[in-house]
Amino acid sequence: AQGVINLFQSSARVEVIGTRHAEKLSEALASREELSRARDMGDYFRIEADKRDLNYSVYVEQGDVEQAQYQDYDSHTVDRMDVSEVEQLLLTLPEVRDELVAAGIVAERMI
Repeated sequence: AQGVINLFQSSARVEVIGTRHAEKLSEALASREELSRARDMGDYFRIEADKRDLNYSVYVEQGDVEQAQYQDYDSHTVDRMDVSEVEQLLLTLPEVRDELVAAGIVAERMI
């Protein structure tokens, strides 16, 4: 919200009102089990299908050491963008740029 306020030179304020009923604070994006068979493609993960059979004795007797090196990929464990990074991302959107031009605002970062 602060990035939009800054770009549009608004006098609006962000007011934190706390967590709402049933609001999620963290969103699971990929489990460690999924990440153990995923390929990092740079901008996204390609997660292969789970091809395990139903023979769980291997996991009971030996375990899966590879999965132990991963942690869940969720909204609390990923890098978060700061306000400046959000502004830069917003400026890549043609709709935001068009609205800024329509409002007579020329951001130096648009040039």
